[in-house]
Amino acid sequence: MKNLLKSAFVILLLVSCKETPKTSDPSASKVLDGAINEVSGKNGDINKKYDDLRKGLGTKTPLTDDQLIEAFPKKLSNLSLDP
Repeated sequence: MKNLLKSAFVILLLVSCKETPKTSDPSASKVLDGAINEVSGKNGDINKKYDDLRKGLGTKTPLTDDQLIEAFPKKLSNLSLDP
């Protein structure tokens, strides 16, 4: 029940914060529409981008411990790091 009330409150807040196009400039309204669409999952371009990234990450091999230690910097600026 609490989750339902919280989600209803968030949706009400998003809808109430949306300004009418008559009183605001169109660019701000487009930004808010984009944010609402992204939160609600209605943005096809971003969903496709995330799907492509997920597929790409699925084919990558994580570094082994030795490779990670080799890739880590030995010295950062004038500070030496722990071995």
